[in-house]
Amino acid sequence: MGRSGGRRAAGRGRPGLTLLLGAPEPAAPVEGAPRARDLAGAGRLERLALEVADWRMTLELSLLGAALADPAGGLARLDACGVTAGLIDRPDARLMYYALRCCAANGDVADKAAVLATARCALRWGGLWEPAALATERGLVWSDAALANLACAGADGPADVDVYAAQLRDLDARQREARACWERMVEVLEGA
Repeated sequence: MGRSGGRRAAGRGRPGLTLLLGAPEPAAPVEGAPRARDLAGAGRLERLALEVADWRMTLELSLLGAALADPAGGLARLDACGVTAGLIDRPDARLMYYALRCCAANGDVADKAAVLATARCALRWGGLWEPAALATERGLVWSDAALANLACAGADGPADVDVYAAQLRDLDARQREARACWERMVEVLEGA
């Protein structure tokens, strides 16, 4: 996820385990030791990490799409569910969240057009704007058509924020636990 904490976005290179577990400092290689790609199960762990990262990106965007369907109600549900910017890793979704927050601070959160215009400005500022992006584009580039499609075309609304927020909090906790286990494993192996 290139713009968020040194992580790369899905579809831009092969991010591997760093999407899920972070990037621990590698130990010096031991001559004759098997490499990770030679170990049974390494491919399975990498696939799982990529699937989890992809699910998180989809979940974060679904959460923001549900909130943008009715910005005032969506923001109220985000607050009630305890969603903060720190819970959102995906850079485009985080910028959309900040747009909601900015409009709330200015008193414009009830005006969907103002919220989407603010989101457009935020996405442009973040370098995530491509006017030619398709309406159904859900990568890390956006256009007026894609942003309007996210906020207006789906069946999701503020009531769905609760479901997505609960799933995202659960997934975030699991990823934090996996990251801690990974770091502990590296400590144990480096001490061996």
